[in-house]
Amino acid sequence: MEDDNLTILDLENIILTGRIVERQKDRQRHETKIVIRGRTLDGREAEAVVKVGPSGALYVITVYLV
Repeated sequence: MEDDNLTILDLENIILTGRIVERQKDRQRHETKIVIRGRTLDGREAEAVVKVGPSGALYVITVYLV
């Protein structure tokens, strides 16, 4: 996030207004990562890669500009 000058508010906007573009299955860990494409607060297109933990918590793996 820091490399692309993205803030936590940008991340929130990407997740809340974006759409799921891909689901990636990890065969070893049996986890699913989700790629969400959305827009930052200033309108730039970005993606967030997230996963849902066993407790239902959302874990952010990475966020980057497209």
